[in-house]
Amino acid sequence: MNKQIKKIPSNWLRLFISTAIAVYLYVFMEWLFFLTKTSFMSAMNFYQRISVFLLSAFALALPGLVFVLVLAGLDVMIRREGLTKVLIGVGTLIPALVFGSLAFILIDNFTYTMFKFGVVSTTGVWRTAYALLFVVLCVVIYRVLWGRVGLQGNVVRKPSKVQTYLVLSLLLVSLVVIVIESPGANADLNVGMPDTGEGVLSLPNIILLSTDGLDATHLSIYGYERDTTPNMRKLMGNALMAENAFSNAGNTAGSLTSVLTGKLPTQTRMYYSPDILTGADSYQHLPGILGQMGYRTVQLTDPYQADAYTRNLLNGFDMANNRSENKTLFTIINQYLGDGGSAYFNFVILERLTERLQHAFYLNTMLNPYKLVTEEGSSLSAQQQIDRILSIIDESKSPVFIQVHMLVTHGPRFKLLQSVFSAGETQDADWMADFYDDAILDFDNDVDKVFEHLSETGELNNTIVIIYSDHGMKWNYRKRIPLLFWFPDGEHAGTIQQNVQLLDIAPTILDYLGISRPDWMGGQSLLQDVPQRNIFSINTASEQHIKMANGLYEGRLIPPFYQLGVVNLFVCDRWYSLFLKNPGLQYGDVGGSTASCEKNDMPLPEQAISMILDHLKKSGYDVSKFPQTIPIQLVPNK
Repeated sequence: MNKQIKKIPSNWLRLFISTAIAVYLYVFMEWLFFLTKTSFMSAMNFYQRISVFLLSAFALALPGLVFVLVLAGLDVMIRREGLTKVLIGVGTLIPALVFGSLAFILIDNFTYTMFKFGVVSTTGVWRTAYALLFVVLCVVIYRVLWGRVGLQGNVVRKPSKVQTYLVLSLLLVSLVVIVIESPGANADLNVGMPDTGEGVLSLPNIILLSTDGLDATHLSIYGYERDTTPNMRKLMGNALMAENAFSNAGNTAGSLTSVLTGKLPTQTRMYYSPDILTGADSYQHLPGILGQMGYRTVQLTDPYQADAYTRNLLNGFDMANNRSENKTLFTIINQYLGDGGSAYFNFVILERLTERLQHAFYLNTMLNPYKLVTEEGSSLSAQQQIDRILSIIDESKSPVFIQVHMLVTHGPRFKLLQSVFSAGETQDADWMADFYDDAILDFDNDVDKVFEHLSETGELNNTIVIIYSDHGMKWNYRKRIPLLFWFPDGEHAGTIQQNVQLLDIAPTILDYLGISRPDWMGGQSLLQDVPQRNIFSINTASEQHIKMANGLYEGRLIPPFYQLGVVNLFVCDRWYSLFLKNPGLQYGDVGGSTASCEKNDMPLPEQAISMILDHLKKSGYDVSKFPQTIPIQLVPNK
């Protein structure tokens, strides 16, 4: 190996090594920063974390290293006097910019952590100060590197053997990890496409329309005494209504991800921010299947909890919350090398840098992530979402799949367009029922706007509309939620009394389109006979919620269950909740349920515990240390 190294011009070898060290060091420092905070890596094992570092660094380093080799090749082939210094000068820009960016990020991290000010908090001339800081750092580092890799008269500086073998070792180990990891970009969707011979234009539009925290018990179409859903009531004769539907997660991120993937959170480990999808789970989902069929796929949701890109759902949506998937050269390389979260990590660290540089150079204004998730106005308004839905359908020349999640009914305070039940009242407390019911009325009017427009444009009988909620009011994971399907020409209208789950949405859509459900997708089509099934859902214990502060998630994720705090089991009209952090079981009756069974068919609390633990064990959790005897409490239905 020594002979092979000596054949390479020393100055080019030094530049190659400097470039590799710059990128690997940059990624390592960002990796270390995220590793010491609560992040998507918190629930990973040691090998997975190391893989994220090695694959991310290799993907970022590869283009720069190839560029240096190309310049070296030109130098060797042309051998023109003075050209070597020019080519080395160009090549030196890469490690100089990387080292400069690293210094810039480290300074910003330090000042923000210690003194609570940084790039994000700067305005006016202070933004210019940060721009000048970045330029000065890059220039100083460039001059230092030029002295190390450039030709100084007739002196050729030889590279350090320690640095040489360090870089070769890092690249070799990275390649070994690449061979071990299965390429995520080749994840098989394993679906049978419809054989209708009618072409893409014959496919119906699909709208998933949900609102946050909506209890079925507060909807008049489900028997509530107040007429909160007069417009939805007009649809009932031509809709398929599930009387006993349950979410598979008690929070938005876990719930909506399960809708799109058709997989339980216990399978994907996608519970709550900052969890992300990894591996094949990132590529196996409903929008990916529909995209292969020719659908234009669009998402309009909360930009942090429910956003597809934030959750690392890849190759699914053409547009998510007014931005397209960040298909940079580096993330594409990651996806083909094998992605256990490395592509997502590169997306995050590149976004951290570009946001700060764009802010410093007045190209864009950086928004504080903490304010975005804690202050009003971080999402599109309900009217903007409705207008966007309708314009997408009107403008699209191909069938569209649109997932919309609205915050109209998101508490604890409600912003109303009309006051009916709360007329004359002041909203001076959280979760006031009159204001909540008025918020439902607002959502009902939004639903009416969609149907009215579809009818006026002749698209009503060419569109599937699915209305549902992510979870119950106050993130209640034990209550029934609404679930209604509108199919063209009122097909499949009726009611389903058996227990169903949001996991059933994806296979129901595929069944209607004539597509077989892939093996990896859970749930079942509601267009077929629905048996009485056991339904599982999850929630994070309130004390385990990871809160966001200063743009970073704070808290602890503790094995073996990490963010998973509660696993729920629904059998007929009864629920069972197994608490994992402080072991105990609660059970009771589902309010308003019509899915009754013979009492002899209901599991005893002890049997329910065994069923839930068995589910966790099959999902890969270590339940061997879970106590064999735990408190059991019957909770009366209120």
